[in-house]
Amino acid sequence: MAAGVMQYPHKKFFLALTAGRAARFCVEAYLGRAYGQQVIGFFSHYYYPMMYLLIASAITAGIGAVIYFKW
Repeated sequence: MAAGVMQYPHKKFFLALTAGRAARFCVEAYLGRAYGQQVIGFFSHYYYPMMYLLIASAITAGIGAVIYFKW
């Protein structure tokens, strides 16, 4: 929206957007290739503690959201 308000040229905007996303996805692909097996090994070893942590975080966030929106 800011690019539209500032009347930034469409071609330059889409070129910058595409270049930024391409760079981000290339970095993510590299990190996934380099560290993917280690991350999978970590989470397969600590599956249940991580699952309980995720469930507790979701419950805490839900309670916090209810309290926030009630007030």
